[in-house]
Amino acid sequence: MQYSIWLGTLSAVTACFVTIGPFLLAHYALGGTLHSTHFSTALGLLALWAGLEGALVRAKPTLVQDAMPTRLPYLIMVGIALILPSGLLESSLRLQAPTVLYRFGIGLCSTGCAVRVLAIQHLGTGFLDGITIHKQQQLVTTGIYQFLRHPSEVGLHLFLWGYLLVINAWWVLLATLLVLLPLSLYRCWQEDQLLLQHFGDAYLAYRKSGAG
Repeated sequence: MQYSIWLGTLSAVTACFVTIGPFLLAHYALGGTLHSTHFSTALGLLALWAGLEGALVRAKPTLVQDAMPTRLPYLIMVGIALILPSGLLESSLRLQAPTVLYRFGIGLCSTGCAVRVLAIQHLGTGFLDGITIHKQQQLVTTGIYQFLRHPSEVGLHLFLWGYLLVINAWWVLLATLLVLLPLSLYRCWQEDQLLLQHFGDAYLAYRKSGAG
């Protein structure tokens, strides 16, 4: 039985709210400040992300036909659970983000949410938490998958980068680019290998069609 990645997303957002509390209380006790508008925007964006995924994805039992034996998706989710509160903590120690970067960050978050929502909606029950293929799964090459082979990963990273720009958390953004991005790229490579093994020439033709 496979459970939706929505459960991991909910855990990551919950970890953000729970973990950041003690850090912020300690920071306030030392005389620190937090930019309320940007902080509220960041939490609103997190709620939007979690809400959209919760509305679209359902945890359903599926019969797995093929799978890549790896814990990488869960490792990435742990990374996200650390990034969210760490970004807010760094934000509380910095000056407010410039207006241009703040607005650009909101744009990235919105774009990331839209891309991820389209990916989840179009893939339907094929959207699973692990690198797996369930029985009767079809190769999806339409919709947003005409242009991107891994749109859910692209949407996730656009959202995270935008979120960190909104709260002006540059060091956490750098860590995201240096650690989480390579892990996600490797996850995409693993998924490519599984799809190529399962769908053969059909997936090879799809990959050569120009989808990034």
